[in-house]
Amino acid sequence: MSEARKRILNMLAQGKISVEESEELLLAMETDEKAKNQAESGKKNVDTESTSGNSFRFPFGRAFGADLENLAEEVQKQVGKAVRGIQPQSQELKMKLKDLGGWLGSTVGKMVCEMQFSGSDLPDAIEVECMIPEPQGFAGCKFAEISNLQGSINIREAETFGLKIRGRISRAALGDQSASSWFSANAISIRGEKLFLGFERTSAIKAILDIDMFLPARIDLQIRTLAAPVTVYGPFRIASAESVSGDLKFTHALFENSSLETVSADVIIEGGALEMSVKMTSGDLKISGARVEKLTVQTVSGDVVLSDLALSDSTSLDVSTTSGDVSLRRPNGAIAHLEARSRTGQVQIRLPGTRQPLDKYGIIVEAGETGARIKTESISGDLLFD
Repeated sequence: MSEARKRILNMLAQGKISVEESEELLLAMETDEKAKNQAESGKKNVDTESTSGNSFRFPFGRAFGADLENLAEEVQKQVGKAVRGIQPQSQELKMKLKDLGGWLGSTVGKMVCEMQFSGSDLPDAIEVECMIPEPQGFAGCKFAEISNLQGSINIREAETFGLKIRGRISRAALGDQSASSWFSANAISIRGEKLFLGFERTSAIKAILDIDMFLPARIDLQIRTLAAPVTVYGPFRIASAESVSGDLKFTHALFENSSLETVSADVIIEGGALEMSVKMTSGDLKISGARVEKLTVQTVSGDVVLSDLALSDSTSLDVSTTSGDVSLRRPNGAIAHLEARSRTGQVQIRLPGTRQPLDKYGIIVEAGETGARIKTESISGDLLFD
């Protein structure tokens, strides 16, 4: 019996949910498991991309990872079906759903990290701190794919290449090489116009390093991490960002037709410009001061906090959660059309416009022919606009 099923049955035994609620949740989980089994049977080949001369698999290998990448959407769909059959829908149910989503995200994150980090204590490690020279051919690079297993990644804008590492490297892996030579040989490569920086995920971890990187803003970034937190400062174009539990922070970054996917990581975006899709499980998303062209967010239990966003007549904003709360505060720019719907959560709108009901769960606010168009929907989260 899976841990999720045991948890639901324990909640039933403790009287925290009714028999009807447990049946609905178990049915939703059974449907989800069938979908996952079908997906796995059709995805025997592992999709790999090369980094530093080695295979790199985003947080799980594609046979497993393909399901997790669509986890938010699938959980929302199945839990939504379950909730529609539960009456009455109470505040208590909302909290149960939020707890379930948080537990799901943390469990998946821990499981994946344990799978990837087994044997990563590096008992023979030595402490290192050094600068890494610019790799030959970097001048012709336009793109960079950067990854890390443990430690941290900090990327800042600079006129020229710069790279500093500090942390621990296995003495057996290092041998007679200097830390700088070993890192250059094992963690950096250039193919065509793309710089690869990181370690393969198919063998035992040989280093736990914090990475401070300086790059010209002309370099487009692709970021992948398991547990390593990532910060990016500067007007870099972000092609994609993927994380299991490592928190992500972007300041003045440019997301153009970009994707961001996380399991339990928190994400902070400050300033910059957004044309992107976001899929999250339990981490919170906070965006402030950014210019929004198109933003689509799907999350299970994570809260979404949007503040001081610059909106235009072409702005499209679509946020969907299972139990996460959503707030939009102090928008800069006109909002022509706003839809807000929550089945069990509260909906509060303090923005100007003509209001009308949106079925029995939501509100539509119309405020003119020009302006941003916003749609928010949650099963049990609260929605606030002011």
